[in-house]
Amino acid sequence: MSRASDFGTLTQEIAGAHETRVKVLGDLVIDTKKMLEDFDRAHAEMAAGLKADLAKFKAELDGGEAERDEGETERLEKRQAEIKQRVDEVSNLLDGFGKAHAEMAAGLKAELAKFKADLDEGEAERDEGETERLEKRQAEIKQRVDEVARLLKDFDKADAEMSAKLKAELAKFKADLDEGEAETLEKRQAEIKQRVDEVAKLLKDFDRAHAEMSAKLKADLAKFKGELDKGEVDRVKQAQIGIKERVGAVTDLLDDFRKEGEEAATAWQSLVSNIGGIRVGKKAPAAVVEEVVKKPEAKAEVVEEAPPVEEVTEEEAVARAEAAEVTPQVAELQRRVFEYLADHPDGTRMVMLEREFGMARIQMARILKNLMGDNKVDKRDLLYFAI
Repeated sequence: MSRASDFGTLTQEIAGAHETRVKVLGDLVIDTKKMLEDFDRAHAEMAAGLKADLAKFKAELDGGEAERDEGETERLEKRQAEIKQRVDEVSNLLDGFGKAHAEMAAGLKAELAKFKADLDEGEAERDEGETERLEKRQAEIKQRVDEVARLLKDFDKADAEMSAKLKAELAKFKADLDEGEAETLEKRQAEIKQRVDEVAKLLKDFDRAHAEMSAKLKADLAKFKGELDKGEVDRVKQAQIGIKERVGAVTDLLDDFRKEGEEAATAWQSLVSNIGGIRVGKKAPAAVVEEVVKKPEAKAEVVEEAPPVEEVTEEEAVARAEAAEVTPQVAELQRRVFEYLADHPDGTRMVMLEREFGMARIQMARILKNLMGDNKVDKRDLLYFAI
């Protein structure tokens, strides 16, 4: 009874260890899947953040260009207003100069006409004594006319010089304005080119960083997957070794149990034979002992006692048999029957299995019914096949 309990406990430990490994592997798969999902989500969030930052930078750049365009427009309007003011001042100055010139010419003409009128009026009253005064007056008039002519000439010269100077200043101012506009335009173009280069460099750096990060993540993932596969292979190997060791231990225990049963049966039969020999005055034949020894072997492999020998067909045995309780001994026997059927892919009849394993037909029918219920064995006509 203690050995059966030990076998049951050992079987439960093996099943529990298998379930634990399956659960650990399932948890590992779930954790790996969750880690990959978190990585994809973090990667998407980082890409969205970088795109948002790039869009914000571009918007700020466009806003800065608009502000600069507005400032340049305001400055250009201010320069144009200054130029218009200077042109208006020059025009007003020329107009005032022309007006003063006209007023002075009109005044000189009026004085000359008055002087001529006075001269004509006193012409009749003039005498010889006045000739000298007249000549003197004529000299004065000629001097005044020369002075007026020189003054007008100087005025025209000054006017021409002033006009040339104003034109030169205006041309220089326009050239300076054009040069300033050209420099400003070149400066703005240089700034725009610099910004474009910076944005292109930033995008290139971003692409390179993204590629490096992607390559690193792929390498880490491949390394993790390799380690995971390697660890899984090692765990499977260790599990297979452990299972093999447990099966070997169970097999050894079953062999020991069978040997102990055989030895006990042999000892018991010897004792019975000796007692019978004592009663009748002779020893039991050796053939009887050998025949008795073979029967406990079947009992050692199957816990249940064989029913009375009854001539039933294979079909009747399968129909009448009920599923056997799965004890460690029955499970071991089912494994052996399944392996035997797997080694005979052409099919095997029940009678061959009975002879191979030394079991009664009804007991073999129960074992086969358990295997068919587990979808491990298929029956076609009178032949049984491993699935």
